[in-house]
Amino acid sequence: MIDQNTAQISQLDEDILVRMNDKEGDHRIARSIPGIGCTAAVTILAELGDYRDFNSPDALASWAGMVPSVYQSANKLRTGSITKHGSKHLRRMFTEVAQSAARTKNTRFSKYFRKLKNRIGYQKVIIALARKILCILWHLLMNRELYIDAHNTRPHNHDINQKQPSP
Repeated sequence: MIDQNTAQISQLDEDILVRMNDKEGDHRIARSIPGIGCTAAVTILAELGDYRDFNSPDALASWAGMVPSVYQSANKLRTGSITKHGSKHLRRMFTEVAQSAARTKNTRFSKYFRKLKNRIGYQKVIIALARKILCILWHLLMNRELYIDAHNTRPHNHDINQKQPSP
């Protein structure tokens, strides 16, 4: 039964990749970011739809509900938890990506996570990191570039049109 389920999952993964064939470049760009694997990239791209509809990464983050709610009256300004507007699947996927990226070694995301964790707490820094990754992904997709991490010394192939072997 386990072998049958594994075969079905493999078949579904292949079907999804075939359907994503027209977005192969977007898929490769998303996978170049630490913490984003094949399934996460497909889910994120499916939930985002046409990312060109957003004028800025902040507009995308607001649409995804990954911005703090603001309560303002007269001279008092208070920010609360995130607004949670938009796709809950997209928010959940980015929080999983952020948790994965926080565990990577020698990346700007793990450094950002460690820097803020003791100051604001685990849950808040995961949401902050998720938003940061979302904004970086928007920039990469708009500029058609692969992610380059300044803290990682491994060479990258920056041409998104050239095929790279899957790990």
